[in-house]
Amino acid sequence: GTPRTATALGAFVLHHLFGRHRELRVLSLENGSRWVPELLRAMDNAVKYAVNSKGELSGRWLGGKIHARPSEIFREHVFVAPFWEESVAGLAGTIGVSRVLFGSDWPHPEGVPQPLDFLAECDGLDAPALRRVMRANAAELLGLPE
Repeated sequence: GTPRTATALGAFVLHHLFGRHRELRVLSLENGSRWVPELLRAMDNAVKYAVNSKGELSGRWLGGKIHARPSEIFREHVFVAPFWEESVAGLAGTIGVSRVLFGSDWPHPEGVPQPLDFLAECDGLDAPALRRVMRANAAELLGLPE
């Protein structure tokens, strides 16, 4: 479920996976997005306690020390598909519209019967942002033309 997703993605960030594999991108699908803001806050907060008096990360870090705020690393490498009833605009504000993916897995509860019904849940996004969420982000990930 979602807590395991957050734990795994937090470990990816804090264990420097993305620093060691800079081109790696991870997609979180069928997990919703309610957990994202809390994970970003928790990771950034945890790192505060690992900074020494010189402002440097101290201690032993699996995979090496990270070189940016955990939330920034997450925003660079992780894409999230929210459940249809969650705030798509809120997620876009949290991780950036270029990291939000449309997903439909109907008849499972995280999908909608008609994919375009998802648009009704995208209040607050302008036309370019809608295009990114509904198609362009996934197309870029897959190497397809927009």
